[in-house]
Amino acid sequence: CFGSFFGAVFFFTYYIRNVVKIPLLLNSSGKFRKFLESNVTLTRRKFWPTVWCFESRAQTVISSLVRGQILPDIQYTRDILQLKDGGEVALDWRSPDGASDDTPVVVILPGLTGGSQTDYVKGLVL
Repeated sequence: CFGSFFGAVFFFTYYIRNVVKIPLLLNSSGKFRKFLESNVTLTRRKFWPTVWCFESRAQTVISSLVRGQILPDIQYTRDILQLKDGGEVALDWRSPDGASDDTPVVVILPGLTGGSQTDYVKGLVL
């Protein structure tokens, strides 16, 4: 019990001192950086990652395992466009219920081997 208490104190001290930080912007000091600093409040506040999984590689592994189990397959409307060179481009659409003609459209481009049923794409769509 005594060791558990000191282990918890050590862990939370480490978390507060070494994990919780203001995000570091890794770009040149031009217009885009000024835009980020003045319009995105997250760049000025400390980021508090989840206590039980704060390391980025662990977050990647756990999210890959969890998302694949909880996200359902999504029904899309597919349009296939024929290109002049003989190729094809498939567009998968999903409109929210009650969407009007002026509802904004978000374009998500999966990676080279991804698709519309890839876990990270489904996470963005839902």
